[in-house]
Order: sequence, then structure tokens, then C-alpha cells
Amino acid sequence: MTTFLHDVAEYLLNHYSDGFRDCCVVFPNQRSSVYFCNELKKINQKVIWLPAIFTIDEFIRKISGQKLATLIEQLAILYQVHKEAAKSLN
Repeated sequence: MTTFLHDVAEYLLNHYSDGFRDCCVVFPNQRSSVYFCNELKKINQKVIWLPAIFTIDEFIRKISGQKLATLIEQLAILYQVHKEAAKSLN
């Protein structure tokens, strides 16, 4: 029985045999991308360029163009929302 990442790596190698320049792979975390790269190495014996690999957070930031808010900014926004919610309850 093969793993999901092995199946994905095999699929990409079969369908993007001319290269991965038009391919982007998005994983839930960085750990998955490491295991995926290892699966690609196991299947493919020749040197290849890897596809663009992102975590979900990195991908959303890239396509949205937004920057990640700092912890202080997040707390300030949360406090403003809390104040507005408290006003509406009274």
C-alpha cells in the first residue's frame, strides 16, 4: 500500500514530465512538504526542479498580497471587536 504523498508525487511526475514550472503544491504544514520531497526523490532517480511548494499560510499570503499582522496588532483588533460587542449587548 502506498502513501497519499507517494501517490501525489507519482501523479505529478507522470502528468508534468516536461517540468514543474506550471505546478504549485500546497500542504497544510512544512512537515508534509519535507515528506513529499522525500517521496519525489524515491520515485525519480534523475535530477529535477521541484514544483513550487507552499504551506496554506504562505499560499494565502502570496495570493492575497496581505502581510501577517503582528501579535500586538491582532490583540488591538480583538480588543476593538470586544468593545463593540460589549456596547451592543448593553
